[in-house]
Amino acid sequence: MNNRLETFVKENRKAFDIMEPPAGLWAKIELELDAKKNSGSAK
Repeated sequence: MNNRLETFVKENRKAFDIMEPPAGLWAKIELELDAKKNSGSAK
């Protein structure tokens, strides 16, 4: 299946590969999710 988005990503993969999330981002997300879970506001 020829998908324009898939083709674009494949052709520009190097540009995407250099982008990385900041250090500690996943730990921050985990803390926020735990806080929501513990406060009872998680859906």
